[in-house]
Amino acid sequence: MMKKIILSSALVLAGVSAMALAPTVDAAPSTKDVETKFKLNPSTDLEGSLKILEASPLEFKGQDITDSELTTKIEDAKPSIIKIDEFSGSKPGWSLNAKASPLKSGSDTLLGATIKFKSGEFTPDVTNIGGTGAPVNGANFDKEINTDGNSSAVQIVKAEVGTGAGKWELKHKDIELKIPSGNSAGDYKGTMTYTLTSGPTAPTP
Repeated sequence: MMKKIILSSALVLAGVSAMALAPTVDAAPSTKDVETKFKLNPSTDLEGSLKILEASPLEFKGQDITDSELTTKIEDAKPSIIKIDEFSGSKPGWSLNAKASPLKSGSDTLLGATIKFKSGEFTPDVTNIGGTGAPVNGANFDKEINTDGNSSAVQIVKAEVGTGAGKWELKHKDIELKIPSGNSAGDYKGTMTYTLTSGPTAPTP
């Protein structure tokens, strides 16, 4: 009887050893792709989704009267800075246009004066402060803006459709004021009106 018990135990131990020596096989990895969704709705503030956030004054260097036409530029330390915001969500592009009023000193008007945003050295320093698709200067940019108050606005910067979305800062230094001879001395002031319109096309005069 004792021999049978010993034999049975030996068989059991042999079975356990065989199981321990069998090679293990790792399970194949399981993958599953899932869709990621997010809906960014168009702005509901359609009238306020295209804005001029900031526009600095134009301060030109003073000149002495001569018998010839004078040309002066804006102060080096005071470049023109214009900040624009477009957040409609449809990226329609935009057009930035400028119109000048007469420059006056008391009862005197600075006759024949023009303001020019120069094209050769213009190419404004464009700073992306949260936008996509940099705007560009307008076609045939080197144009003079009359200060007679009656002339049409001039496109100075534009963003094509699909560009110009978000916040942008436009900084330019090469802006000239031309003054014909024959004007009276004085401290002249006027207004430059910037208008930002949807779409890259300049508004019809």
